[in-house]
Amino acid sequence: MSAGDKLAVATYVIAGLGQDVVDEKWTNDERSLRDDEEA
Repeated sequence: MSAGDKLAVATYVIAGLGQDVVDEKWTNDERSLRDDEEA
């Protein structure tokens, strides 16, 4: 297994475990960006 493969697997696992948190964070960030643009 190459280092790239290991990184891909680690990223996949972390993404799976943290997906809910990431979704929540990105949703909040995008909302903040839109609010900043409108202001």
